[in-house]
Amino acid sequence: MKRFITVLTVFTIFVIPASLGFKRPAIDTDYWFLYITSHFEEYIIKYPQQKVYLHFDREEYETGSTIWYKAYIFDDTKKLPDIRSNELYIEMISPTKNIIMNQLLKIENGTAQGDFPVNDSIGTGLYMIRAFTNNMKNFGKDYLFTKEIRIVNPKKIYYNNDFRRTAKKLSRRDEQIDLQFFPEGGYLVDNITTKLAFKAINQNGRSVDFKGGIYSKKGKLEREIKSSHLGMGQIDFTPSINEKYTAIITTNGKKEWKFDLPEIVDKGYVLNVNDKGDYFQVSIQTNIEFGEDPVSKSAYLFIQNGGRMYYKEKIVFESNKIVLDIEKKYFPGGIMHFTLFDGHGKPQCERLAFVKKDDFLKISTNLETKTVGKRDKLEFDIMVTDYNGEPVSTDLSLSVRNATLQTGMDEYSMNIKNYLLLQSDLKGYIENPEYYFMNNYQHLSDIEVLMLTQGWCKFLWNDILKDSIPFSIYPVKSDLNITGRITKYLLDISVVNADVTLTLLNQFNDVLKTKTAKKGKFEFLGLDYYDTIDVLIEAKTEYGKKNVLILIDEDVPLANDFSAFKSFYLDSLMVRRKIPYVKLVDPGPDPSKPEDFKIHGTPDQVIKFDNPGMSSYNNVMDAIKGKVPGLQVGQNGSMIRGPSSIFGSNEPLYLVDGMETDFNGINTVSVNDIDHVEILKGPSAAIYGLQGSKGVIAVYTKKGFYYKRGEIRFKMLGYHRPKEFYSPRYQTNKMNWETPDLRKTVYWNPSIKTDKEGRAHVNFYQSDIIDKFEIVVEGMSKSGQVGVYKYDYQVKEVN
Repeated sequence: MKRFITVLTVFTIFVIPASLGFKRPAIDTDYWFLYITSHFEEYIIKYPQQKVYLHFDREEYETGSTIWYKAYIFDDTKKLPDIRSNELYIEMISPTKNIIMNQLLKIENGTAQGDFPVNDSIGTGLYMIRAFTNNMKNFGKDYLFTKEIRIVNPKKIYYNNDFRRTAKKLSRRDEQIDLQFFPEGGYLVDNITTKLAFKAINQNGRSVDFKGGIYSKKGKLEREIKSSHLGMGQIDFTPSINEKYTAIITTNGKKEWKFDLPEIVDKGYVLNVNDKGDYFQVSIQTNIEFGEDPVSKSAYLFIQNGGRMYYKEKIVFESNKIVLDIEKKYFPGGIMHFTLFDGHGKPQCERLAFVKKDDFLKISTNLETKTVGKRDKLEFDIMVTDYNGEPVSTDLSLSVRNATLQTGMDEYSMNIKNYLLLQSDLKGYIENPEYYFMNNYQHLSDIEVLMLTQGWCKFLWNDILKDSIPFSIYPVKSDLNITGRITKYLLDISVVNADVTLTLLNQFNDVLKTKTAKKGKFEFLGLDYYDTIDVLIEAKTEYGKKNVLILIDEDVPLANDFSAFKSFYLDSLMVRRKIPYVKLVDPGPDPSKPEDFKIHGTPDQVIKFDNPGMSSYNNVMDAIKGKVPGLQVGQNGSMIRGPSSIFGSNEPLYLVDGMETDFNGINTVSVNDIDHVEILKGPSAAIYGLQGSKGVIAVYTKKGFYYKRGEIRFKMLGYHRPKEFYSPRYQTNKMNWETPDLRKTVYWNPSIKTDKEGRAHVNFYQSDIIDKFEIVVEGMSKSGQVGVYKYDYQVKEVN
């Protein structure tokens, strides 16, 4: 018998731009409705929603080249170029998870530009570029912009032996499959039919196609399943609380795998969202028995994008199912986050759905040729209009590059359009992201299953709904600053009203002064310097004493789960030429690093802290325990026993950057700040006299700073000065071409501005490489519209 569906709507509020001509209804006084709304709005104020996208000149590089990039910083709530932040951090992470280069860019009008040199010391493999503002760190590493790039070194590989052994081991291992299930809305609820999505990946995170079935605990086939797109698929499924389900699948038509389905809840809610073209049909089902409690019959549906609420409604159940038709026209393009709360304001279901709109910038050129000769001059206009065809002023970046890619690169790669609207709101790797923006029915079906399997929301509702929302740990930064604290030397006692002097050791030797406030805090704000600068800070008490310690506020580096083992054998160049692995030679001490505090010679043992695992230790002594022969570490002290340690029951001399301290003092230094530890015994420590006769444990910190009473010196990362891309100007009278031009990036221009007519003119000369090339233009308008343009041509021999 067909069940009738009754819908009772108490009120609905749309939050949409005034320009759409929508009148907001009167605000209801429902407690939880207002509580969720007000807390969400407060959270967005305290935690602004920003996105960063980097346009690179190409996908892969060789040593000796340069990685060119243009950064676009986006205010995701207002859908405009972000003008709040002035600082953008860029990191290059090696296959072994080490940050090998970093830059600080100055943001102007929502954009910035930079470049990384690909030095000869960089080995072949997969590297990660990461970009973020200070505020974006509040949401963790998954919210930062990341891009994997391939680097080829035709001469040497500088991976260490551990990396090589692990990579070889992984390359020989049989493929491992993981099949994950994703009930729509979050849960399988007893006896309620819902969509059950699934995705299979291998140990490298790549999709795997499969087929199989879901079986009951007695072995009965309940449903057949198979992947429909990149290892993903979905079925309608009605679970029973009395059953335990197992999926049995095969890959490559042979190997069999078994996986358990998620646990089934006895009572709960199911949120289904169906794309009906112009509107979403939202179905909310529950098997909860309401009784006479009016609160249990209530629920709340909120729909937001980028920190802005576009739809919110309180609903009341009269049966176990409610159906709502919600028009898309009030929503922006991109991913909409649907969240269902029960009558007590507790989040129950979350669902992502994609709104596809063709409201991008229309970028074109008047270039018509499809064949180009070596060193020919290309000259053309770029034309940009908005989606209504009106000319628009834009900020663009243009790359002309070799279009032939190495093995393993995506066919439909990342661009500003698919990143801002799709990838930035999904967790994990997205294969071929541009595929989902193509116009056919199959692509719409495939993006539906993508939303179900890779759905992720950076908003943690349990944090948002707390009675008090704290201010963010990492605020929006609008300028360079140096902050810190002054304490008594090696004692955690704050020194207030101390005189603090900052000297920037550049060509101007700028000097700034301030005094410490409560808790010994000091700050120097509004700094504006380029390149890396030596900084000297000196402090004295209000009585002129220098027996103080200066502690600089430093951010703990963000973790990353980047793993490039999968690329070890992927690069055909490395395999064919059998490039030998050459151990990286320590370049020795950095001449720019001040170590005038070091008075001893060669130590007996050196412990480096560049291993990522070191950050897991609580303190220095825990980190070196077990690594130094004869060293015994207790709770309140340590001792070094050895043939030359005649006072074995006494503690060694502890040094932090040459300054004497004690066991507790050495353990106050964060392991993340340590570069290395040197151990001295016997004759090696003789220069320290009687104190050194018991051994020496000398800690040296990173970044070239060292501790002295009332003084600290370190290197400050100033704003990066981007280089200018060199583009040769060949003459038309055929000059001597003895030197081959093998540029893979023929032209790079990160700062093309179209005029009020939407036009810009460019010209450049082609290189000597005979291959397929492509012109790629990406950019953003002042109103936040983004666009992408591609044009392919073939280079042939000189006429």
